[in-house]
Amino acid sequence: MKTELLANGAAVATANPLPVGVEGGNTTPVITRESAEAAAVVVHRDAVAAPDVVGAITISAAKSATAGTMAAAATYVAVVPWNRYGPAVRSNVVEITPDLNNSIDVTIPQAAGATHYEIGMCGCADTHWVATITEAQRAAGCAITAEGTIGAGGSAGVVNVQVLAASGHALTGALYATNQAIRPESVLHVDCSGYRTALVGITLARTDINAPITASPSCTLLPFTLVGGAYQAAAPETIAALAGAGAPLAQGYELAVGGTPALVFVVAAVAAGWSVTVAVQRVT
Repeated sequence: MKTELLANGAAVATANPLPVGVEGGNTTPVITRESAEAAAVVVHRDAVAAPDVVGAITISAAKSATAGTMAAAATYVAVVPWNRYGPAVRSNVVEITPDLNNSIDVTIPQAAGATHYEIGMCGCADTHWVATITEAQRAAGCAITAEGTIGAGGSAGVVNVQVLAASGHALTGALYATNQAIRPESVLHVDCSGYRTALVGITLARTDINAPITASPSCTLLPFTLVGGAYQAAAPETIAALAGAGAPLAQGYELAVGGTPALVFVVAAVAAGWSVTVAVQRVT
């Protein structure tokens, strides 16, 4: 029996159920099973060259005449967006000198996929935490009137900060070294209802075949399944290609999916200058 292939949703006629990977292209080898119980192969992620995470933001700050407890000294401000999976990367650090006993207005753009934001403000570039605001509070505007206390104030997209951090942690260090704010909900899912297993093909390809290769490429994928209306992560799958014998650019494995209505592969990391394509075949 010939296995049908789908490339970006379109049927592709082929007499060979195992397509051949081409460096620099998007064709991905997939383990296939010649069985009436195997669904068609679908290209789930196509040439993804950047992680599926909440992106970096750029903030700005200005003096405010609103009363506060600021000293007239150099003050450093930064913001870290978060979602339910963890922190994104810290924003740029802004240095500003407020007026004595006044405050600072911080303009914070929306970070797509973020649910809340840690705000750091202190007299050192480590920008220690002063409060956390929700996306709704950021959008409407609010004021930080004491450490960890949010009140009325500011304006749309602007947070009025009236105090410096007193005991908050630094928005630096191991916790903030890697962007953990992954976004499975931003990826179109594969419906695995009625299927027990997914056969997964993963291919790395150069985004520019004429660019020099300076290191062995790698990527890390996080498979998510929908459980009780929320995405839950399974063990990460890291592909280290061209690192020695038995490490080709195209690799595959089996994943138990348990009939989930939504399977998503999130690209947690991919080497610079490379993209990753993920193809899936569902098997009962």
